[in-house]
Amino acid sequence: MLHIALLILKILGILFLVLLGLLAVVLLLVLFVPVRYRLNADFHGKPIAKLEIGWLLGALRASISYEETAVLRIQALWHCFVRKQLWPLEETGPEEFDDISDEEPVSEVFHIRSGDALEETLSGEGAEDVWKKDSAGEAFEVGPEGEPDGDDFEESMDLPLEAFLEEETAKEESSDDMLLQAQETELSGIQRDREDQAVHILFPKEEEGAGETASQQSDPGRIFRAAADVLLKGKEKAAEFFRHTQEKAKDARHKINKILAFFKDEGNQRAMAFLLSRAGKLIRHVLPGKIRGHIRYGFEDPYQTGQVLTLISPFYGLYAKTLVIEPVFDEKVIEGEIFIRGRIRAAVFAGAGLRILLNKDSRRFLKKLIRLFR
Repeated sequence: MLHIALLILKILGILFLVLLGLLAVVLLLVLFVPVRYRLNADFHGKPIAKLEIGWLLGALRASISYEETAVLRIQALWHCFVRKQLWPLEETGPEEFDDISDEEPVSEVFHIRSGDALEETLSGEGAEDVWKKDSAGEAFEVGPEGEPDGDDFEESMDLPLEAFLEEETAKEESSDDMLLQAQETELSGIQRDREDQAVHILFPKEEEGAGETASQQSDPGRIFRAAADVLLKGKEKAAEFFRHTQEKAKDARHKINKILAFFKDEGNQRAMAFLLSRAGKLIRHVLPGKIRGHIRYGFEDPYQTGQVLTLISPFYGLYAKTLVIEPVFDEKVIEGEIFIRGRIRAAVFAGAGLRILLNKDSRRFLKKLIRLFR
């Protein structure tokens, strides 16, 4: 029995070590096998470009290619999981509508003649009575012979077409004038209410039954006291506003002084120098390791060509050996080809993060920075 238990424990231990070994292998692959990227671009009248990103000797790879259309592909070994056109977007076909050809369409044309009330033209024979509405919204009936039955519509249709349209236009203009007049009346009423409120503040009315004499009601001292109250309230509001503004300015000055003291601290300066050095190493690691190509460019204005050359000249030491940039001052042209290749390792980022966490100045700097802007 003990022998069987030990055998089971031995098997479980072996399985645990195998799983632990597999996890270690996967972790080492993720950390030390680089992600490689490569860009090929060519422009001689027609742009062609392809960006490829691969990992684990191309077992997993993604690519974006452009040649009249931009296409994204994601593959694992020989199987393509994603293939999508990014630009221009793929258009869907037109929507399909239900077939309604079995229904017989009836086209009805109604027009007005001078001297006649209404003439109805029907596409079919033996059409039934059609109900129509006039401009006032009242229904009338049109018989098979084209004569309306409504009295109101009959009276309005006795006029010629031009007179009928002029009458309708006059009705619309009169309704607009009435609406504008009502709005002006409402605005004038609101203005009168505001004026009455201002008069009540300066000249408050006495309540009925107060028993005051006419000389007390017309006392000029009441006017001055009301004006003095208004001025005192305005003074209090202004003083409160200035006090609030001073408090905000004081808080802002205190915040600025804290930030300046934070960056002047020697420990923080050491931490910033250390972080900047780590960031520089990461940027150099991400930049492409190989650049090769030849580019010719020129603008209609030679001055613009010289400006571009002035902007890129500080970086001449970075690309001079492998990349040729040729300015053209006497014609407008842009053409060339370029090849870029590089790699990124996760272990570099993991090592930089671990060093930042182990550095005492960096930890203190990050904690103070979080408290400062919290």
